[in-house]
Amino acid sequence: MVQGPARGGGSKPPPRRRIPAPASQPQVISWRFSSAPAKPSRITEPITPPEHNAAKDDEKAKKKQPEPRVELKDLQKSFALTRKTPVEPPVEQKPEITQVKSVLDPFCVLPTALNREDEQLLQFYLTVVSRDVYGTRSDAVFNPVRDISFALSLRSPMTLQWMLIAAAGFVAGRRGEGPPLAIFRRKSVAYQTLRQKLGTSPTGPISDELIDVLIMATMTESRISQRDASNIHLRGYERAVQTRGGFKKMILASTTPLLFTSHLMPFLICEPPAGDIVLGPSDARHAFHILEIIAKGENTIDPSELHFMPPDPNSPTSNAKYEPSLKLHLSESLRLLLASSLLSRHLRPDFSTHSRYALQTAQYLSLFIILTTLWRLHGELSQSKLFLNRLNLSLIRSGDQDSQGQDLLTMEGLMWITIKAAFDALQGNADNQAGLIVDSMSALKLFGAANEAVRRMLVEYMYEMLSEGIDRSVLIRNSQLAGTMSLRIQDYGNFSRDIDEIT
Repeated sequence: MVQGPARGGGSKPPPRRRIPAPASQPQVISWRFSSAPAKPSRITEPITPPEHNAAKDDEKAKKKQPEPRVELKDLQKSFALTRKTPVEPPVEQKPEITQVKSVLDPFCVLPTALNREDEQLLQFYLTVVSRDVYGTRSDAVFNPVRDISFALSLRSPMTLQWMLIAAAGFVAGRRGEGPPLAIFRRKSVAYQTLRQKLGTSPTGPISDELIDVLIMATMTESRISQRDASNIHLRGYERAVQTRGGFKKMILASTTPLLFTSHLMPFLICEPPAGDIVLGPSDARHAFHILEIIAKGENTIDPSELHFMPPDPNSPTSNAKYEPSLKLHLSESLRLLLASSLLSRHLRPDFSTHSRYALQTAQYLSLFIILTTLWRLHGELSQSKLFLNRLNLSLIRSGDQDSQGQDLLTMEGLMWITIKAAFDALQGNADNQAGLIVDSMSALKLFGAANEAVRRMLVEYMYEMLSEGIDRSVLIRNSQLAGTMSLRIQDYGNFSRDIDEIT
């Protein structure tokens, strides 16, 4: 069930009356479809003005008295002028959220009122996009739409507006249509609001609210507009982060660091312009060397200021004989966990099915997250096993299935589940969690600076490091089985032996 944090205050009153959550309310509340209230009927009774209710008894007493004939033109007059006794002015009726009630946490308060079309779009985004884009269940333990995108949108009316624009774009795409005029109207309003907000904001560091808006605007434009539009937003977003002292400083100052994984979104989905691609096949070894530095957490340049250029021909890393220095030396139990059917299916490079940039970055980042997390947990076998166990179990518990029990989890869904599992594995170490997000951004910028051939080499390079010592035939067999078998048959296939001793 979709969930969301309670909010207090805002530029507009809440769209419906809710009991405010206590101050200690977590950012995202757990909820399940099984315990959700029954979905209300789409046909709602018209709201009766308060004066009508107060006058019902009077009407019975005056039944026998002749009533004056009411002409059509009289209906345009104020209701108070047609009564013989003064009454209180009518209470202003606020738009009630009726269609999305059943998929929202009862304590969730939206930052602005929604009309009926907005309600339908929000409900579509929270229920359909989660399944279509990520292949995750709406009631999963972790759901990227619910726990990241929606949680981010609850912090500002402007951010929520961009989510509705994205939903409208998805609806049009499912119908095989181009962006309708309604999307352009919504975008016009969103840009005008953003322009006004920027004009009235004090000079200095950009607020969290505006940075959130830039994230959602960048993501939305990258899905429904031309590449140039999203890249313009991406440049502005990086400049805004620089005014705050960089990504790591922002994350460490936050009380909800998980929400800062949303900062990965612009780098995941925005394909860089041709002018930013500077690493070709002859620079592959140099790219491997940079990737190792980032994966080890040794990069000191903030991603907002990180730029790449071709290596010096005399550089040691440009030599074809350069040997990688990052060695994981995984134990047999960790290799078994990495070779599990469901995980190996998604991690094995398959460039034929991952043609879109967003799918390529998703597989690349999934491999990078596993690689850098195992490196950060180097020497802590129990924690490393716990990380991979949680990852495997989360894939099963969060992934959706079709009517035949086939796995619907997409590469983008796998990536977000991997990020959450790594974040949990590093729990208690805020510096490591912040470093994980920041280094992931740097790795994505490296991927964007490489051409198609080098991107494939980077993916294969990380896969080889993770699969070192594992029989390739086992990986291929498990990968193929996961694609043809029901999840119910292979739920605990290759990693059940480690569950009891770790979890």
